[in-house]
Amino acid sequence: MKFTLSLVAFLIAISSQATIITVSNTVNVPAMYNNAQVAVDAASDGDTVQVFPSLTSYGALNITHGITLIGAGLGSNFRSSFNNVDCTTASAVHLLGLDIAVFGGFSTIPGNDWVIESCELTNMIFPGIWNNILVRNCSGISELAAFSNDNGLVFSNNIFSSISQTNIGQDNGEDNVFNPSATATIFVNNYFPEFARFAATNLVFIDNIFKIVQDASANRPCYNCMFQNNYSFCQSCLISNITGAIALNNIENGPAPFVNESLNLSQADFNLVAGSTAIGAGSNGTDIGIHAGLYPPSEDLNYGLNVIGLPVIDLFTIDNPIIAPNGQLQIQAVSTIPAAQ
Repeated sequence: MKFTLSLVAFLIAISSQATIITVSNTVNVPAMYNNAQVAVDAASDGDTVQVFPSLTSYGALNITHGITLIGAGLGSNFRSSFNNVDCTTASAVHLLGLDIAVFGGFSTIPGNDWVIESCELTNMIFPGIWNNILVRNCSGISELAAFSNDNGLVFSNNIFSSISQTNIGQDNGEDNVFNPSATATIFVNNYFPEFARFAATNLVFIDNIFKIVQDASANRPCYNCMFQNNYSFCQSCLISNITGAIALNNIENGPAPFVNESLNLSQADFNLVAGSTAIGAGSNGTDIGIHAGLYPPSEDLNYGLNVIGLPVIDLFTIDNPIIAPNGQLQIQAVSTIPAAQ
């Protein structure tokens, strides 16, 4: 009995340091909470909130603590989806495996030290002041706006929007050219499948692959931007023609670079074709593109994380509530594990 009490005390000590909180908005998938905002508000710094997959969006979310938010990945339409994810002054946030329509669209208050990975990000807008944000292994980004006074933003190994142009630095007609980031925003080993249009300042592009690049307009250039060791297979535009930018060692007007490009990421093969001039042409001698370079990718290109749901106790009964000395407590528990689809 003393051992049991010691074990309980140890478990309580562990749980006081970090807590795993579950949330599900699907009736037949029970969890601790059915509302994501309530679950996040209940979390403390260092806690993990696991968002079970659903056919219904979890709505808007305002993150107020330095938490890890884990979704089901992007393997199907049965995802952990949000209309909007934003923050107040939250720092040290980690987002993993979520489907987010708009990120940071309403905030005017800075966020710091975020890692966003393996997420679907339809739009990504930074109207506040953001510091030390790493976005990697994500897909679908079509809007990056208001790079003003931001610091330490890195976009690594992402596939940007394949169904519309990607606007970088364009925010509802506002010109950010003369309100630059304090430090450069860096894009390394990304792929831009459609138009990439620039209207910003102090951006650095290294080892990316572009299909079509162009200025947003004649008076909205990519001022003081650097394009180095990138690959473009646009036949009618040149990286070197981007107004106000410095272009070094780029490969332009090359052939289509990939073995099998597809809108369905689970069927695409973004390996470079044999003999491509992008092979070994990266800034550190590795391939240009989303596989390698200054910021290496994750272990593979599995955008469906297949994060298994935490066990959920459906039935818990105690067979012998009165225990004799040195006796054993007998319980029966029935649990289910909601699997990511």
